[in-house]
Amino acid sequence: MNYFAIPGYRNRTISNQRRIIDEDINPHKILLTVSKYYAEKGDVIAALAELRYPLSSIGLISAMKGKTRVREIVEARKCFCYLCKELNNLTLKYIGKMLGYRDHSTVIYAINTWQDLLDTEAKCRRDYENIKTILGV
Repeated sequence: MNYFAIPGYRNRTISNQRRIIDEDINPHKILLTVSKYYAEKGDVIAALAELRYPLSSIGLISAMKGKTRVREIVEARKCFCYLCKELNNLTLKYIGKMLGYRDHSTVIYAINTWQDLLDTEAKCRRDYENIKTILGV
């Protein structure tokens, strides 16, 4: 069957993701917004200092792309994965590529874990709503 002949079918390869992404809210903007939001928190700053990353949003992006398992950094990483999937419906492989070439199963786990945190933790829900407000969604 020729899937390209089906009306409305989009080829969902990584090379074609750029055409699917909305101009206003792209994954790079989401990454910068999440990193700026979390970089202002005291516990994240302490974690970055302990890991010897720069104490800025760029340092947090580097930490998010790295292999660290510090809770504060992982929370920002999970939030980014969830927002990318929710707002842009990107492929898991593309989201993983943006986070230091992580596997798609890691991205699935991050999205599911963040969804559970949104249902149970008021702090995570508040952070999520604040980031969406900053993004203008």
